[in-house]
Amino acid sequence: MLLGVALVLIMLVLIPVLYGISGRTLTRPVFFRELIELLFYAIITPIVSEFIFRGVLQNIVHSLTKNIHAAVFITSFVGSILASIISLFALITLLLLNVTLGYLYWRTRHLMWPMLISSLITALCTILSFLSLVSPR
Repeated sequence: MLLGVALVLIMLVLIPVLYGISGRTLTRPVFFRELIELLFYAIITPIVSEFIFRGVLQNIVHSLTKNIHAAVFITSFVGSILASIISLFALITLLLLNVTLGYLYWRTRHLMWPMLISSLITALCTILSFLSLVSPR
C-alpha cells in the first residue's frame, strides 16, 4: 500500500516535469486521464500480475517439479506469452525481465521487490508512450 502511494506521489511530480522537458503541452484533462492510466498500468497491473505469477503460480510449479529453475522459466514463459501478443521482440524482452523477477523473488522470498521493479519499469514505459503521443507545442 505504501509503495502504491509513493509511486502515485512521484508520478504526480514526474509527469509534468517530463512533459516540460520534452517541450510538449500538458492540459488538465489529459493529465488526469493519463494519471489514471498510469495508476492502472504502473501500479495495479504489476502488483496483481506479480502476485499471480510469482506468489501463486511459481510456488505451485516449484512444488510440483521440485526444481526452482523449471518453476522460474515456466512461469516466466507463460507470463511473457500472455503479455506480449504484439511481437517476438516483446516476447524476448519480457521473458528476460520475467526470469530476472522470478529469480529475484526466489532469492528474496518477498514479492515487494519484483512488484517494485515491475511497477517502475511499467511506469517509465507508460510515461514514455504518453510523451510520444502528445503533440508538440
